[in-house]
Amino acid sequence: MKIQPLFRDPWTRIIGIPVTAMIMTIIVLDPGENIVKEFFEHLLFITVIWNGDYYIIRRFRRMYPELINTFKRIASTISVILVYNLVADYVVSTLLGFYEVGRFRNFFDDEFGLNISMNFITTLIVGSMYEAAHLFEKWKKKNIEVEEMKNQQLRSELNVLKNQISPHFLFNSLNTLVTFIHENPDNAVKFTEKLSQVYRYILEHKDKEIIKLKTEIEFVIAYNFLLSMRYEKGLDITMSIEDSILEKYVAPLTVQMLVENAVKHNVISISRPLKLDIYVENGKSLIVRNNLQRKRQGVKSTKTGLKNIKQRYTYLSEREVDIIETRDFFMVALPLIEISEEPQFDTV
Repeated sequence: MKIQPLFRDPWTRIIGIPVTAMIMTIIVLDPGENIVKEFFEHLLFITVIWNGDYYIIRRFRRMYPELINTFKRIASTISVILVYNLVADYVVSTLLGFYEVGRFRNFFDDEFGLNISMNFITTLIVGSMYEAAHLFEKWKKKNIEVEEMKNQQLRSELNVLKNQISPHFLFNSLNTLVTFIHENPDNAVKFTEKLSQVYRYILEHKDKEIIKLKTEIEFVIAYNFLLSMRYEKGLDITMSIEDSILEKYVAPLTVQMLVENAVKHNVISISRPLKLDIYVENGKSLIVRNNLQRKRQGVKSTKTGLKNIKQRYTYLSEREVDIIETRDFFMVALPLIEISEEPQFDTV
């Protein structure tokens, strides 16, 4: 990422030199003196001093660019600038007639001392400004580099989590298919055909960091068709979401994984139907809630689903996934990602 300089040359000098010359003129102007003549004299001095200092600063900045060499750069710059300013001041003063050519008896007189003092102030202002800008740009560049490294690490971790999605879904779907093969071969064929369509959908969207809630709900509806083939009236999924909310974003396949977990861990029968409610609360969270009727025999679980969802949302949203379990219900609240907080990731 390119760092924009704090001060842009040559505009800094084009504006700064005449402004500084005017300030110096006002400070040292005696009553009765010609302000225009004084201004142009100061303008000449400051132009020579400022530009010379600028190129000296640039020279040593290229020689010692790293922050570790800051002291060496500043010490070298100050030493050369002091020599340059003494020589430049004497040359310009001589050209303006302040000193006689070849005569050095006035080199340390009051006039020269005043000029040196004024030029020293100018140099201090110019040097401090450029050095502060340089250090700030170095600091900003370092912070950006650190942030980019963090983002690369987060993206790598997120890719690992995303790559868990397809195996997780396929593993559970194949378990269902095995059950169908034994119980109802005809339904096994239909299930396989629909599964291929749904799995193709997963492959198309699993690499997205976020997708519209509308897209996720469409997939859940398709996935529910597979579930209804097996559980018929034993599974009741109700969705109540306003159209405007459907334009917000969620992590892909998260709602499907929550439905899948509820089906996997709870008893489902016509006499004891599993009811899932999918709705939005306060326009900020998508709620997936099911009545709790856990299977008596523990279900073997890798706990990939909920852990995956929680970890993915730590990268995608400042809000956490809330998981609430009571005696009667199990509920998960997924943060809805607003456009204003949308990460710079791929969407659909």
